[in-house]
Parts: sequence; C-alpha cells; structure tokens
Amino acid sequence: MHHCTSLEELGFKCNPASTKSRYRAIIFKMLPNLLKLDGLSLSERDQSTVDRDQMEMSHEMIQNYVKA
Repeated sequence: MHHCTSLEELGFKCNPASTKSRYRAIIFKMLPNLLKLDGLSLSERDQSTVDRDQMEMSHEMIQNYVKA
C-alpha cells in the first residue's frame, strides 16, 4: 500500500478483514500517515500492538481485502 501515503482517514468496518483481531493495528502499521480508522484515532492498545509487531494477519492478506 505504498501508493496510499497521503491517506489520512479510512473506513474499514464493513470489510471482512475488520473481523480479525488487531486489524486496526495492522492497518495503522501499513499506513503510517493514517490519522483515523473507522472514525477513531490510533489507540494506545493499537500502538502497543504495532510497536510489538504482534500481527495476526499478513500484509498480503490485508492488501487482498483492500482490493476486494
């Protein structure tokens, strides 16, 4: 998702990937300039997950969901 560098807000709630745990942290990690996801800013819990790199879904899985 390197081509989404100016993306600041994204709605992802209706996407099947949003049912996965830690999907918010994954999206925020992939889009470091993102300010809000589903109307909410990056939480401390999300940031902690990003910092520890505890991702349940691969980047490829997220990219496939975004393309769908």
